[in-house]
Amino acid sequence: MESLVYFSSFLGAALEGELSLVAALQTSYKGYSNYYAILVTAFAGTLSADWFFFLNGRYNAGPFLQKRPRIQSKVAKLNQHLDRHLAWLLLLYRFFYGFRIVLPLVFGLSPVPIKKFAIFSVLSTALWLCFVSILGHFATLLGGWL
Repeated sequence: MESLVYFSSFLGAALEGELSLVAALQTSYKGYSNYYAILVTAFAGTLSADWFFFLNGRYNAGPFLQKRPRIQSKVAKLNQHLDRHLAWLLLLYRFFYGFRIVLPLVFGLSPVPIKKFAIFSVLSTALWLCFVSILGHFATLLGGWL
C-alpha cells in the first residue's frame, strides 16, 4: 500500500498538483506513509512534468508551428512580452491556476536558456512544495477540530 501512495504522489503531482499532494500528505498524517518520501516523490513528479512540457516545446513544437503561421506569430508576440517579466514568471508560474502546463511549453518555445529554466524550475517547485505542504498541514489541523 505504501508504494502505491508514493507512486500516486508522483503521478498526481505531475498531472494535477495541489489536491493530489494534500491527499497524499493526509496518508502520512494517518501513519500510512512517510511524510518526507511523499515530498520527494511529489517534487520529482512536478519536475518531471515541467521538463516534459519544456522539452516538448523546445524540440518538438518547431514543425507544428511551421505549419501554422497564425500561431507562430502569436508565439513571437508572447516571446516579446516574456522578456520584461521572465524571472518572475519562471519563479511563480506554478501558482497560476490553469497555466501549469502551458507556461513550461511556452518557455520551451521561447529563447529561455535551458540552464536558467532548470534553476528556476527547481526553485519554483521547492517554493510550491513548501507552500502547499504547509496549507495541507493546516487543513489537517482544521479537519481535526471540526
